[in-house]
Amino acid sequence: MIATESSLELVLRNDLAELDRLAAAVEDFCADQGVPMQAAYHLNLVLDELVTNIVSYGYDEGSGEREIRISLKREPAAVQVGVEDDGRPFNPLEVAQPDVDAPVETRPIGGLGVHFLRTLMDELCYRRENERNKLCFKKPLPQDGAAA
Repeated sequence: MIATESSLELVLRNDLAELDRLAAAVEDFCADQGVPMQAAYHLNLVLDELVTNIVSYGYDEGSGEREIRISLKREPAAVQVGVEDDGRPFNPLEVAQPDVDAPVETRPIGGLGVHFLRTLMDELCYRRENERNKLCFKKPLPQDGAAA
């Protein structure tokens, strides 16, 4: 983990056990940067979902230890986030929006991580470059006492 005055770079193994380390690093970063608790919660929720999906679906079984890179940068009105992995090509921005109004028992499993990404974050972008998935987004922060 590399932390500077206003940024954090974190390298995770493709292992669900890394989620606790991710959550702690994001919480510490947000506390140090004065990010409101609700915004920190949203960042952790989305990152947990994204990393869980990368670990669970992005790699072939037995592919060995791989790296997932997470970056956070505090800007005046937002936190800029980057998620990079070398798993299968996957653009979450092309996934169909789930029907969150359908009864729970009729909904297919999954899809809420992408829903959280789309509804809680702004300025989403994805590209596949050098055999790597690169996802970026921003979490807007409240200005002048407004809610995040």
